[in-house]
Amino acid sequence: MSKRKYVKRRSFNLALLPIMGVLGIVPLIVHLYAFDSGLEEYAFYYNDKGDADFFLAWKLYIFTAIVFAMACVVIYKLYREGKKVRFEKLFIPLGVYAFLAFLSALFSEYQPFPFTGGYEQFESVFALMGYAVTAYYAFLFVETEKDLKIVIIALTFSVVCMLLIAVSQAFFTDFYKTRLAAYLILPISRWSEVDDLIFNFEEGRVYMSLYNPNYVGSYVSFLFPLYVMLALNKWKFRWLMAPGCIAVGVGLILALLGSQSRAGFVGVVAALFVLAIVMNRKLLKYSVPIVLAVAVLITLVHKANADSDNYYINKILSVFDPQKADEPNFSGLSADGNQLHITYCGNVLNIEFEYNSETGEYAFHLTDDVGTGIDVQSEDGEEGWVDVLDERFPKFKIRAVGLEMYNTAGYGVMIDGKEWYFMNSKEGVQVLSPGLKPATPYTSETFGPLEGYERIASGRGFIWGKTIPLLMDNFIIGSGADTFVLEFPNDDFRSTYYGGYLNTVITKPHNMYLQIGVQTGVLSLIAILVFYFWYFGLAISTYARLRKLDLFGLTGVGVLCGSAGYMVTQFINDSSITVAPIFWTMMGVGIAALIKSRKDLKVQLEEDKALKEQKQLAEAQGIVLSESQLGGIQSIVLSELGESGAEAKTDAGSEASVKASDDGDAQNSADQASSTVVVAAPRKQNKRKKRR
Repeated sequence: MSKRKYVKRRSFNLALLPIMGVLGIVPLIVHLYAFDSGLEEYAFYYNDKGDADFFLAWKLYIFTAIVFAMACVVIYKLYREGKKVRFEKLFIPLGVYAFLAFLSALFSEYQPFPFTGGYEQFESVFALMGYAVTAYYAFLFVETEKDLKIVIIALTFSVVCMLLIAVSQAFFTDFYKTRLAAYLILPISRWSEVDDLIFNFEEGRVYMSLYNPNYVGSYVSFLFPLYVMLALNKWKFRWLMAPGCIAVGVGLILALLGSQSRAGFVGVVAALFVLAIVMNRKLLKYSVPIVLAVAVLITLVHKANADSDNYYINKILSVFDPQKADEPNFSGLSADGNQLHITYCGNVLNIEFEYNSETGEYAFHLTDDVGTGIDVQSEDGEEGWVDVLDERFPKFKIRAVGLEMYNTAGYGVMIDGKEWYFMNSKEGVQVLSPGLKPATPYTSETFGPLEGYERIASGRGFIWGKTIPLLMDNFIIGSGADTFVLEFPNDDFRSTYYGGYLNTVITKPHNMYLQIGVQTGVLSLIAILVFYFWYFGLAISTYARLRKLDLFGLTGVGVLCGSAGYMVTQFINDSSITVAPIFWTMMGVGIAALIKSRKDLKVQLEEDKALKEQKQLAEAQGIVLSESQLGGIQSIVLSELGESGAEAKTDAGSEASVKASDDGDAQNSADQASSTVVVAAPRKQNKRKKRR
């Protein structure tokens, strides 16, 4: 009767389900969420009819639910295993960041936005804390190669779906503009509105399900290096998997071209630069596929740039060659009681407006900065405008206007062809927004080195210049998650006009580092940077020295290079609920891979040490070993290291002999020598133990 061998197979790791959900499901979620922004009371916000979101809110809510499940699993594991649970000091600064994010939300003056998520962002404090939880969870539960493959499959599923959507947006009818998509993203109760659904995205521009084409840049710069490395793995079905990974990589680059994201291109270049540093001599082993990949990449970018009249190159170069603009003539606006102060070309014009609601009579009193009166035209001109008769204020006009919604009268001032409207109130002079909402006139501070460079990086210079001064007010704790829109001087209408954003609500700084510094505090930004550079330093020192890369090693290198590209793109992009969950989950996977690779490196270094000692021992006996002999020694050393738990030690005083002869069979003798140079005593002891 034959005996059957039963091999115990590890069942599917259920703890991977939340990771699969974050990587495979959350990025694809697009569904209507109707809500009240809560911004109606603010003068800079013009929409009083309610808001709708498709790409952000439900991603936040599903991600938050998954994070809650992750936290419960981690707590249970801590309860069951206690100190046995894996932990790395690397996660300490990430925990500090999460704690400061919570404190910033708790003490924010802009409640409830930090906890509910805000207009155009939906990245609440639960999302920010969730990033830390997700990274640690992935590190904790991705332990085996099987686990890692499952994670990669989940990620690849969503990436392939994204690429199919990108193809529809670039070459055909945008999937989200089809009736099928409308039925999917609208609740059943609103299916009658299918034909009324309109997306105003630019025709032919790729945004996937990430809401903003710029986020495609962050997405691609992170994932492209990962799939480049996965293509080099020795898969079971390599004939299928390697071309598949290459196809995904090419698809990501094509999607990047379709998105027109300059930050994405810079991020990919940064990622490839880090890849070259890490792989160094290992690149020679994969020279053919890498040369082909680089050639395809250059060809695609060159063709896309040529077809667009050098659009991509010119846009990137414009960031590094900014042209300083002249200071606007209208450089200041403020108020003192019912007196309005306008600064124009260094001169101050004071305006007081008196209005009698009973008689309807009104009067203007204009003076300069020293109190000298300034005359105006005696008769009303066209549409009631009258000229200011002072050469210091050329083409200035003023007029009275009725404000029925406030049951009073106000006045308009025309400056360089632009009309500005004001009214008196109990709080003093108020400036009226384009939506005719009153706000206190003031001039916000601008970061000095960026004055005049407001237009760089597609107008980001203006936002950065106004954001940097906010950092000192948010040093220890910030204004709270998703409160940038309220902390930023959106109601400094003079500045937003010259910055090109008068009719735009600025909800983000277009820079993740400024976003973190303002919303969760400069200390939290320092914590994030400590975390990343700590990880980056460990990873660079590990992978640059590690000679052989298994699936964990290749994934680790891919995450390292991708994270470098992502961190570069974040100088121009923000953290977003559309991309950040993928980044932080894979960072956790990358750290798990790094820890394993560091163990592999330790074994490699011990092997090298043992091999060096054996070589020195042979040379001391006057024996010169060939490459093949050294290879034989290396294989035995590896066997010794495996039997002793990767703690092999070489005894320089142990017996060693090499038999060599002068006859024609010298090579065989040398091969025997290579196997006897290695210390034999430990092997004999181990065999004796086994016999016992």
